[in-house]
Amino acid sequence: MEENLQKRLIFSIILMVFITAATTWAADSAQSSPVSDMFPETSFRFDPVVEGSEVVHDFVVQNKSTEVLTINQVKTG
Repeated sequence: MEENLQKRLIFSIILMVFITAATTWAADSAQSSPVSDMFPETSFRFDPVVEGSEVVHDFVVQNKSTEVLTINQVKTG
């Protein structure tokens, strides 16, 4: 009976370690992503404008890598 209790305790400890590691990894991933690192501002909503008026907004892109940055598939909302 005591051996069974020990196995369950060890299993519970291992399970808690995995859950803690997965939760920490998920929190780290949510805080920083390639898109949020490169684009501090990912969307912009214009105020109402007269139809036919030209509206412009510049987005800052920060390439924090030494690699060439290629941006594909830009879409408007």
